[in-house]
Amino acid sequence: MQLLAIGELNSGGSSLLLERLLQAVYRVFQVAYIIVKSAISPRPGNWILERSLDDVNYKPWQYYAITDEECISRYGIEPKSAQGAFSSDTEVTCTSEFSKIHPLEDGEIHTSLVKARPGALIPSEELRNFTRARYVRLRLQKIRTLNADLMTAGGSDDNDDTLYRRFFYSIRDISIGGMCDCNGHAADCTENPNRKLLKCKCEHNTCGPSCSECCPMFNQYPWKCGTSKEAAVCQPCNCHGHARSCTYDSSIAKEKRSLDIHGKYSGGGVCQNCSDFTTGINCEKCLPGYFRPSGVSPTDKTPCFKCNCNPLGTIGQCISDDSGGLVPGSCRCKEGFGGIFCEQCAQGYRNYPNCEPCPCDPDGTEGSCDEGFCKCKKNVEGERCDRCKSGFFNLEARNPNGCTKCFCSNLSKECSSSGSALRKISSLGGWLVTDLTGERVQKPFIEEDGHYTIADDDMDNMDHYFWSAPRRYLGKRIASYGENLTARVSWIRGRGDTGGKPNMAYDFVIESNETRLAFGVHYYPDDDNVTLIAPLLEDLWTDMATGEVADRDKMMTVLMNLTRILIRAKYHTSQIEASLHLVDLLTCSNEPAKPGESTAAGVERCQCPKGRAGLSCEDCDYGHVMRLGQCEPCDCNGHARSCDPDTGICYECEHNTAGAQCSECLQGYFGNPALGSCKRCACPLENASNNFSPSCMILGNGDDYVCTECPPGYEGIHCE
Repeated sequence: MQLLAIGELNSGGSSLLLERLLQAVYRVFQVAYIIVKSAISPRPGNWILERSLDDVNYKPWQYYAITDEECISRYGIEPKSAQGAFSSDTEVTCTSEFSKIHPLEDGEIHTSLVKARPGALIPSEELRNFTRARYVRLRLQKIRTLNADLMTAGGSDDNDDTLYRRFFYSIRDISIGGMCDCNGHAADCTENPNRKLLKCKCEHNTCGPSCSECCPMFNQYPWKCGTSKEAAVCQPCNCHGHARSCTYDSSIAKEKRSLDIHGKYSGGGVCQNCSDFTTGINCEKCLPGYFRPSGVSPTDKTPCFKCNCNPLGTIGQCISDDSGGLVPGSCRCKEGFGGIFCEQCAQGYRNYPNCEPCPCDPDGTEGSCDEGFCKCKKNVEGERCDRCKSGFFNLEARNPNGCTKCFCSNLSKECSSSGSALRKISSLGGWLVTDLTGERVQKPFIEEDGHYTIADDDMDNMDHYFWSAPRRYLGKRIASYGENLTARVSWIRGRGDTGGKPNMAYDFVIESNETRLAFGVHYYPDDDNVTLIAPLLEDLWTDMATGEVADRDKMMTVLMNLTRILIRAKYHTSQIEASLHLVDLLTCSNEPAKPGESTAAGVERCQCPKGRAGLSCEDCDYGHVMRLGQCEPCDCNGHARSCDPDTGICYECEHNTAGAQCSECLQGYFGNPALGSCKRCACPLENASNNFSPSCMILGNGDDYVCTECPPGYEGIHCE
C-alpha cells in the first residue's frame, strides 16, 4: 500500500504524480484497461490518467472529477458516463462516477481504454496508437474529503499545516492489463525468465522486441505495421547468397537499381558486408582485383577469382565480368603491352619487356614487327600498313583483315567512312511476341514502369518465341552496319523442382524478304536476366537457311530492307514469364559528327555512279527513277526536274504541260510537249476579252490548231 500525505503534495506543487511504480520494465505495451484500488481513504477526487512513450511528453487517457461541474470548469470537457460509448477511438472523456466519497475505504476505479470504442471490433491504427504506452502516470490534483472546499489541494489561506497532514491519498493496488505492442506482426509474446521482459514472437520476417523492424535480410521494401487488412510481410533482399543483412535505401528504390528475388528491378534493398569477394547493391559484382568468369552465376558459392595480371604491364584491375562484352579476368594493359594478362608486347610494339613502338600502324599490322618490316593485314597496304586498299575502307584494329570491303550495292569500288554522328533508336512502344514464322502473334502486358511482360501460358508453352520489333526499328538500316543491337531481358522460372532446364536458341534474328540471319546460340543455366549485345557484322551472323556464316553482301542486303527483328524471349523450359526492359539500336545520322562525338566509322559513304545516291548507292539520284533494278533519268520530256523514284510520275510539270510524263498540254494550250513547249490558244486572240474558247486541239503537224468550244454566235477554227 502506498500512502501519500497532503503535506507531500504541498511541498511538490499543485499536483501529485504517481508514476514510477507503473512503468512495467519500461517497454511499450498496448494497454486495454487500468484498475486502481484505494486503501484506507476514499478514492482520489480530481486526477488525470496519462500515458507517455518517452517519459517527457504525456498525453491524457481519462479525466476524473469530484463533480460534473468540475469536468467543465477544471478540464473543459463535458462530463460523460463511464459506461457510455465513445465517439471515436481517440476520444478523451471526463467522469465523476469514480470520485464519490463512498466507499470510504477499498474503493476501486475501473478504466477501459478499448471497450465501447469503434475500433474494439475492427482494430484501427488510431486505437492502436491511442493505447500504446511505455510510461503510465496518475496525476492526483484534488483529494476527496468530507469538507472538499476546505481541503482543496494547494490552498494557501489556511495556516494550519497539521490539518493537511491528517489527510492523504492511499492506493493499495494498480493493475494494468494489455498486450505486447508487436505492431501487427505477432500473435503472442513470451517472458524472459531472467530479466522478466516480454518479447513478441515475431512473424512476417520481422524482428525486434516489438517486431518494429524487418529482419536483417528482409529489407527490400520499407517496414510497415501489420493490419487486419494487410500483413505487410517484409520481403527478402537478393544478395545472391553473399550477405547476411541488407538495408532499405529510398534513393536506390527510386532509381530502380535493386534487383529483387524475382529478377525485377523493384524495391531498395542494399546488401551489407558482401562476402566471397563480392560487392554491389546485390553483391552481384566482384571486388576490385577479382573477376567472375563467363558462365559462373552470381549465386555461385565462389563466384569471384583473383586477377592474375602482370604488374609490369598492367594499369588498374582486370575486367570483373562479361557485362561489357569483354573477357572477364583479362587485364587492362599499359600502352605497348598486350595479352590477356599483359604479359607480352601489344600488336605494333616489340622488345618485351620494354615494348617499344614498331614503325607500323598497329591497326593495319599483323603479328609482331621484330623482323624489321611491317606485315600488313589482308586488306591493308602501305610501307607502314596505314591505309586501306582500293575498294576497302575503315582501318581499325579489331578487324582481322584491317579494312572492310566497300559494298556500294556492287556499283562502285570507292568508298570511305561516313564521318556522321551516331544516334540511338530506343523505344518500348509497339513490341509484340511471336514465333519464328510469325504465324502466332501476341500482345504483351505493359508494366507500370513501361517494360513488357509475357506469360508462357499466353504462348501455349512453345519451345521458342521472340520479342518482335515495331516499325521504327525496321526498313532501310544500312546506316547501322557495324554498330550494336542491344537488349536487356529477364525471365522467371517456376519455383521448386519443376524438372525444367535451360534451353538453347538464337539470341537475335534479323530478316529481309526470304533471308534470315541469326546471332548467338547460348543457354543461361543460372541467370534470370541478361543484357544481349549483337554487333551487326557479317562474320558474327549465320544464314539460317544454309547454316553458313553470312558474308558482307548478304548482311547489307538484309539491312537494305529490314522486315523483322526478333529478340529471344524463352530461356528455360519451366519459364513462366519473360520481360523486355530495353532495346537500343545504334545508327548513323544525317549530320556530321561534332568534335568529341562518336562517329559511325563502320558505315560506308560511296562514290556512286551517275544516277545513284545514298550511303551505299542504294537509291536513285535526284531526277532518276528505278526501273528493273536500274536508275534511269526521269521521262518528263524536258518539262520537269524530277520524278517519283519508284513510280516515275513527274513532279511539277513546267512550260504549260501536264500528265504523268508532262506529255500533255494544259487546257487552253496546244502543241507537242515532246518537241517543245505548249503555246497559248488564241480563239481568236490570246487576251481574255477576245479569247472565246477555253480549249483547243492541235492540227496536222502541230503548227495550227482548232478551237473546240466556240460559244453561240461564233464560228471558224479560231472562233474568229
